[in-house]
Amino acid sequence: MLAADGQGQVWVGQSEHYMSPGLSRLSPNGQWTHYTTQNSGLPADGISALAVDGQDRLWVATSAAPPILAWGQSLLAGLGR
Repeated sequence: MLAADGQGQVWVGQSEHYMSPGLSRLSPNGQWTHYTTQNSGLPADGISALAVDGQDRLWVATSAAPPILAWGQSLLAGLGR
């Protein structure tokens, strides 16, 4: 899954069937950051859907929970951005 936000970041979600499940972010400067249950607030590593809404908020659906809202540094530090 792919989603792009208004800050120029590209988000990539991978299911648990891939070698690197979890959520990855490509920043506008080309830096990759990978988030999993080990280093973020993700409830599961398997990502099933991504979406950016009209308020530029990232929604992440995982294999273990309903969609969660990730924005700011909250969720990715706790997983925000």
